[in-house]
Amino acid sequence: MEILHVGVITNVPVDGEAYNDGLKVHLTDPENHPFKYEFLRFEDGSPLHKRIQTEPHIAIKVDSIEEEVSKATEILSEEMDCGGMFIRFADIDGFIFEFTEFRN
Repeated sequence: MEILHVGVITNVPVDGEAYNDGLKVHLTDPENHPFKYEFLRFEDGSPLHKRIQTEPHIAIKVDSIEEEVSKATEILSEEMDCGGMFIRFADIDGFIFEFTEFRN
């Protein structure tokens, strides 16, 4: 596993944020932060689980999302296709992970 970023919830605008209309979230590119923070600022009505909207998360690269999700205490999202990069949020031991799998 490789850590890709740390998701940090904020309620103030952050320089360089982009808007995802489908998820109703403003987010930054973690590649532009020295500690790979991805700042997330959610709008009312976001379809994502409330925990994803209010708690930090760690994104990790995995070989198999399904294998990692099978270890979860709670599954917090369906799998999402982000253009060849697939993600799914789950709780393991009280912390939120964003499992990220790259597929050709």
